[in-house]
Formats: sequence, structure tokens, C-alpha cells
Amino acid sequence: MPLILVTDDSPTIRKMVMASLRAIPNATFIEASNGLESIEAITLQKPDAVVLDINMPDMNGVEVLEFIRQHPACSKTPVLILTTRNDDEIKERVITLGAAGFISKPFQPAVLVSALKKLLNM
Repeated sequence: MPLILVTDDSPTIRKMVMASLRAIPNATFIEASNGLESIEAITLQKPDAVVLDINMPDMNGVEVLEFIRQHPACSKTPVLILTTRNDDEIKERVITLGAAGFISKPFQPAVLVSALKKLLNM
């Protein structure tokens, strides 16, 4: 049963993402509203995949991704970036840091589901 962490500062976006990902069989979800909550959830609950926004208060998604890749307990966790940022600079930066994929908002639910299933080898 895959555990997916959805990190976005918008409660509406988190709910939309989780509603879309209900198409993944037996998936369960945890939520984080900012980067610090995301790091706590990643280290304590060890999700199978992370959907991560870039623009967030306290600690942005790039900083969270850097933490994930440097922390031995979660360095292999697949991270899918889901953000309003759509510039080449940010795409290149997160892919270089080890993001497994990049989807721009607004997103198509089928594209998000397909990307997560691929990350989870489903």
C-alpha cells in the first residue's frame, strides 16, 4: 500500500491532488502545508513518494528536495515537483537535485496519476 506525501501550502491544491491520486490502488496520503512539515513527515513516516510544491512559506520546495537528497533515510524517495513555476531555470535545478519529475499547475489529473504510478512502479 503506497504512502504518498502531498506538500503544498494551498489546502485546496492538496485536496485536488489527493482526490486525483485516489485512482492509485490502495494509496494512502499524508499532507504537509509547508517545507518544515514536509521534512517532519518524510523523516518520521517515510513515504513511498512525495508530491512537492516549490513556492511555500518557511522553507521552499527546492530546500526540501535538497534535504531529502542529503538525508540517508530518504535519499532514494521519489519526488515529483508540482508547481506554478514553469521556467527552465527551476526545472533544470530540481531535476539536477534529483526530482523524478516536474508537472506544472494547473495540472491534468490523468497526467499526475500516470507520473506517480510510474514512480511507484505500478
